[in-house]
Amino acid sequence: MENLSNHQKTDIGALYRRYAEEVTRFFAAYTRDLAQAQDMTQDLFVKLMGYEAMIVEETEKSFVFTIARRMIVDDARHRQFVRRAVEGLAYEQEQFWQESETLECKQLREMEVRKLRTLPKKMAEVYELTRFQELTAQEIAVRMGISKRTVEYHLLVSRRAVRQTLRRALAV
Repeated sequence: MENLSNHQKTDIGALYRRYAEEVTRFFAAYTRDLAQAQDMTQDLFVKLMGYEAMIVEETEKSFVFTIARRMIVDDARHRQFVRRAVEGLAYEQEQFWQESETLECKQLREMEVRKLRTLPKKMAEVYELTRFQELTAQEIAVRMGISKRTVEYHLLVSRRAVRQTLRRALAV
């Protein structure tokens, strides 16, 4: 920025004063986030410094908004790329875990289920709801019509029993 003459700084500064608010509203309509819109506005005016020689007073507003539209398109493409990459990673990770579920894992799960059959019905149900349906103690209490403390007790006892069974199996 130090290489710019005072006249060039004033031009970008004048553009900023004239269009920053309108550009921020334009970006906010896209992002639905004022802070992100303000960041994009700042980025736009920094970019404009590189195009300063191309800015003509008669077309300055359309030039500013052309750059803004391009920034939105670039951002949308970037978000789509990231979304696809994340989805691809999630898919690959899921495939890896499905393929790596070995016979031993299946046997351990079967032991867990067999042990649950030996527990009192409510205790086994509490364990299954927290382990396989990932419900919280409060959610289980409401669903089963028992107190949260009772759910916590059932979890403590059932987990201890399953853990002991699995430890014995793994120690062999």
